[in-house]
Amino acid sequence: MKIFIRIIILVMNSTIASAMHVEIGWEYQGLPAEMSIREIDPARHSKLWDTGKGSRLADLPVGRELKGSMFDAAGGTKRRFVLVYHNQTTLPIYFFAAPHAMLPARNALGAKFKCLCVNKAYEVAPQSYWFRVVELRLDSGIEGDNLKIVHQLIAITKEQKEKFNLDSDGGEGHSMDGM
Repeated sequence: MKIFIRIIILVMNSTIASAMHVEIGWEYQGLPAEMSIREIDPARHSKLWDTGKGSRLADLPVGRELKGSMFDAAGGTKRRFVLVYHNQTTLPIYFFAAPHAMLPARNALGAKFKCLCVNKAYEVAPQSYWFRVVELRLDSGIEGDNLKIVHQLIAITKEQKEKFNLDSDGGEGHSMDGM
């Protein structure tokens, strides 16, 4: 009887610790669908919350693109990667990200995404790239085999961005670090 119970516990623990398939999704309101995710270039120093811009992709601290904005991550790990928005228009783009949803919700317990929905508005210059280094943490006890994290990116005007960033604390999300 004890052997049977131990086998069940081992099977349950291996299910919990197995890799979770993660997909990062975007819903766009008023701006072109140009967000992608990329590996961090190991040859360049970058840290969580780094945000910047460049006229070429080579100017950014990025490696290969994660096709389909998908990857696998094991419980008990954290994975940093880079969000990249490419503005191919001749006008600047201003946007913010509404708080993300994690689906299915039952698989979200133990997942923490330090991302771009941190009460901040962003700007992407014409014909350029914008980036932000983000992190997904999965607790060791996380259950489930898939998780889709969806943000809504909402276009705003330059005036809205300027007013909002003056009225907000202007932080880069560090106050959210403990959440």
